[in-house]
Amino acid sequence: MLSYLGLRGRCRNCRASISWRYPAIELLTGGLFYYTAEAGNLSVQTAFKLVFICFLITLAFIDIDTYRLPDVLVIPLWIVGIIQAIFFPDRVDWLSSVLGMVAAGGSFWLIAKFYPRGMGFGDVKFVAALGAFLGFPQVLLAIFLASLAGSVIGSITLWLKGRGFKQHIPFGPYLALGGLISLYWGEKIIRAFWP
Repeated sequence: MLSYLGLRGRCRNCRASISWRYPAIELLTGGLFYYTAEAGNLSVQTAFKLVFICFLITLAFIDIDTYRLPDVLVIPLWIVGIIQAIFFPDRVDWLSSVLGMVAAGGSFWLIAKFYPRGMGFGDVKFVAALGAFLGFPQVLLAIFLASLAGSVIGSITLWLKGRGFKQHIPFGPYLALGGLISLYWGEKIIRAFWP
């Protein structure tokens, strides 16, 4: 970020413009890392959360650019969730992980199967990976928040750009947002609504 500011957003050699997204993503990642480490102690669980955050940020921005959630990132995220649940079950145990994966992935699979224009299979795999990492019922909260944010922000964005509501919008960023909120405050939100 400092080099971006020092270079005034241009390459040192060819003076080509450097996208503002690079320092913005670095700032976002650093801020989330700081918040995560500050909120908890430096432990194996914190390390898993940091890896989770990296996957979410990467997948969100790839989906914005390409409308794809690549298996090369989604499958490792799913594996990280399973490993965490089996070997470090402090936050999510294996049963909660499997239930989250099946409930979230299964429901999205049904949507993709019967309404393929509305849901891609990348979203199905991504939400199953979220279920493996967040567990049940936190993944349901993540889906609810993603759907709410996607409906509101997506509608406003389409309206501002003058596009019809049949236009595709990437759902991965909203799933990532829902996953982050659920990671940080999921248990508190669920207890507040269903004590």
